[in-house]
Amino acid sequence: MDIPLVTIVVPIYNVEKYLHSCLESIFSINSNQFEVILIDDGSTDNSGEIAALFAEKYADISRFIRQTNAGISASRNRGVELASGEWIIFIDSDDLIAPKGMKAVFDALQEFDGDVLAFDWCKYVNGSGKLVEKSVRKNPLISAGIVDGQKYMSEQVESGILNFVTVWDKAYRRKTLLDNAVQFIPGRMHEDVAFTFQLFLHNIKVKYLDVLVVFYRINREGSIMTDYNRGKYRHVLSNVEFLLNEFSRQQVTEILFYDYLVFLAGTVSKGGVTVPIKLIFRLFWTPVSMKKRLVLLALVARNPLMQLRKMRELLYLPNLKFSSRAD
Repeated sequence: MDIPLVTIVVPIYNVEKYLHSCLESIFSINSNQFEVILIDDGSTDNSGEIAALFAEKYADISRFIRQTNAGISASRNRGVELASGEWIIFIDSDDLIAPKGMKAVFDALQEFDGDVLAFDWCKYVNGSGKLVEKSVRKNPLISAGIVDGQKYMSEQVESGILNFVTVWDKAYRRKTLLDNAVQFIPGRMHEDVAFTFQLFLHNIKVKYLDVLVVFYRINREGSIMTDYNRGKYRHVLSNVEFLLNEFSRQQVTEILFYDYLVFLAGTVSKGGVTVPIKLIFRLFWTPVSMKKRLVLLALVARNPLMQLRKMRELLYLPNLKFSSRAD
């Protein structure tokens, strides 16, 4: 085939119940402008076999890659590396797409001279087929045209649209990702957060297209987002630390961005995982809002290390030693 306009990258891992419907929706796009890279990340169910059958059936526009399990970040990075298309779109293997909506994205990309084209999505309730609005809030940039990356993020945060970090509702110019050396962090869960901030803090052009494209499946047993545990919350903390360093390196001063990091830290604390004192103090001395400073003070009060120090003061135990790290 000729060089495609778009490469759709589909990381796959143990989704045999949902993969067939996902791939059917993708290969139903009425266009000759795209290719699909299917990456089986060491599945132990029949996902690899299902993907291989689709790749064989649509051999002219698809490639099937089988690899040892390395995680979704590594799969997406490999997809970018192997892509032939000018644009990259990531689709999760348990979700569905609207073929007509995706075709509208392809049409828009032919006229778009920016770096990222975002589009709309809604929730799909697993097993019922019920569609649920993702939010009562409309994207504030529906009629804004092209904006820079930082404005796009700040408008989303200010409007309370905190899922702006998702990567499966956007098309990315491949050259932009390569030129700015933006990749997913291998082994990291919630990898979208670091990836999106890294990219959007660069001098890039972003546009929002008000077209429904993705049906995000919810209530899937065993998915990353529904099967939360303490280890996954620690990945969120790793993202906060990573972005603090990135903000410092790029001299970011936007209060809303730092407030978003405090929001993430607060979410971790509510999930039962202690936020380290050192990280709380680092966040406190950034340009966060007064409201978020109060949140940080509340996190200090919840920290077991601080509780021990308070007990030490009350009991006058000067020789009692405490670890400097809160687990």
